[in-house]
Amino acid sequence: MRMPGGAVETVGLVLFALLINKWPYRIFLSSFITAVVIVGSCMLAFSTNSKAQLAGLYIYSLSPIGMICFLSLFGANTLGYTKKITSQALLLIAYATGNLVGLQTFRSTEAPGYHSAKIAIVVCYVFSLFCLIGTFFVNYWDDKKRDEIENSPSFEMPNIENIEYADLTDREMPRFRYLY
Repeated sequence: MRMPGGAVETVGLVLFALLINKWPYRIFLSSFITAVVIVGSCMLAFSTNSKAQLAGLYIYSLSPIGMICFLSLFGANTLGYTKKITSQALLLIAYATGNLVGLQTFRSTEAPGYHSAKIAIVVCYVFSLFCLIGTFFVNYWDDKKRDEIENSPSFEMPNIENIEYADLTDREMPRFRYLY
């Protein structure tokens, strides 16, 4: 029963890889995929038709694509060796904690439907979508602010020799711009 879901995920990964080469806005693709996954998880959680639930399960198989996209974006938007390693570690700890806590939503008393767990999945993906949108706006506004500062007549680039090796963070690097 899970083979079609694996096929959907594989095709989705290939299409995503092709799309990212043509339209390099990862946060929008991740948001779109997350929205599609929300539709699939809603079909799984709220439909009473078993065929619609199965289709929702297969659509839900696209969920790793959004996570992969966000992980690559998160790493690309963090500069500074220590900051990058620390932020990646914290992200993966939060991911693992979410997986541990998420298992607790599956109550044996609700078997085989696990309605509360399905609702928790929908809520978590909606929250993820809001986080992605929020990340876009925070990065966009920060880039606008950096553009204004850089275009001001009083802006002076710091005189650091080999600035690319200075281990500056994204907040400290004046010409750094976030990827979307």
